[in-house]
Amino acid sequence: MNLRPVHLLIPLLGIALGLLVPFEKPKLPIKKKKGGAVAAPAVGGKWSNERYLSKRMEEACVWVKEATGMDFVEKPTVRRSTADAIAAFMAPDYDAAFRTLGAADEAGVRQMAAKLAARSVAAYDPAENVVHVVPENALAAAAAAGDDSLTHENVLRLLLVRMGVIAVDRQLMTGWKEALDAAKTPDAVACAGAVLQGHAQYETERIGKTWANQEQDFDADTFDKLVALITAPAAEDATPEGQAMASEGKFAIIKGHAFMQAIAKRRRPGIKGVFNKPPTDRGHILNPQSYLALFTKAGRMPEEILKEFAGLMPEAEGWTVNGEACPPADVEAWMAPLEKRIWNAEVSSFRKGNKWTATKGEPGTGTTVYLLEFRTGGMAESYVNLAKSAAEKSGAKIDEGGSGRDGGLFGFAGTREADGATNALQMTAEGKFVLAFVTTVDVDNREPWDDALEAAAEILAKAQKTRKNRKDK
Repeated sequence: MNLRPVHLLIPLLGIALGLLVPFEKPKLPIKKKKGGAVAAPAVGGKWSNERYLSKRMEEACVWVKEATGMDFVEKPTVRRSTADAIAAFMAPDYDAAFRTLGAADEAGVRQMAAKLAARSVAAYDPAENVVHVVPENALAAAAAAGDDSLTHENVLRLLLVRMGVIAVDRQLMTGWKEALDAAKTPDAVACAGAVLQGHAQYETERIGKTWANQEQDFDADTFDKLVALITAPAAEDATPEGQAMASEGKFAIIKGHAFMQAIAKRRRPGIKGVFNKPPTDRGHILNPQSYLALFTKAGRMPEEILKEFAGLMPEAEGWTVNGEACPPADVEAWMAPLEKRIWNAEVSSFRKGNKWTATKGEPGTGTTVYLLEFRTGGMAESYVNLAKSAAEKSGAKIDEGGSGRDGGLFGFAGTREADGATNALQMTAEGKFVLAFVTTVDVDNREPWDDALEAAAEILAKAQKTRKNRKDK
């Protein structure tokens, strides 16, 4: 796994955990008691008043239930807390995610937890169902932002609303935690964080607007002040960790907010769907429409096509399938050994594609499936014809007829020797799409592969309305 330096990954996880960790914490003023004894930092105000916190947490829960339509399994309580208390529950709760980001052992997990907790304004402990608020850190964040009004009591009220949203999400949207624990890359962690933080922002803003309309003393810019508090900038002389924290914080909070706003406007996948399976590509958070497109009829095509081939390589039998965007180099590779002047127009018309690689056991054995989109159907068909010519010139044995059952689909099928193994290959075009596969599995038994290709071609045909059924070909 290609990991970034651990000190740059710590803030990224902090955003994902539902913590508010925006700033490079400045030192707070210290009061001295008579006789020179050192007193606790001066925090004061309602941020430290547990009776006030409890009253406002009750208020927050009522509004969160109304706004989200989700009822708490049990309403969370709130307490004034410390960094040590937060670190104590954070380490076991996020052990898997810390290790994904580079913690090698329990000591590393505890170290990450301590660094995050030292900068946390607030955090939710799902095991105890408690929202922890650290007043000292709230004052420090306001100081870093250069605006004392960021700790106004109405900002605190919205902060508790925000933590209430996170609490109800953690109680009911359990798939989110499973996805975070299973995240294999730092970007997957960041995306999960953007979903959690973005939903908290979305619901909190809605509640803040209602309060501004109903309460004379609740200013319309209170939500903006909360955003400023939790995205307070790092100091000019901040460590790389502090600078990265500010950057990742804005990604999760600002971009996550915009992402969840877009999600809330569409029925599919819906807020619950995104929590059950957060995106893993940061590009989808930055461009919500690209993510939503995956849930349209056309956008679901790649997933449906993969299912037709996945049945031939079940996970239960030890197969591992990895998907990625098909690189242009792979599109060109099908053209070898033809000269570029012959295929340049077709390859240049390639728009985008998917590539799935299934492996089991020895490297070099398995299956690769391609779904390629070209600008026009004519270019797609021409590409298939060129690929057939290239395969023949490279020594492949091409069967009579086309691809699919009994060679009834446009395209070609055959076998070739590569790296000491026999590969079966097929390719067809349907509308603007080219569908192809190369496999070392059951090369002497075409029938299951023909059926998979036929079914996948039908999916492409129905989505593009290029034909009603195979008989139309």
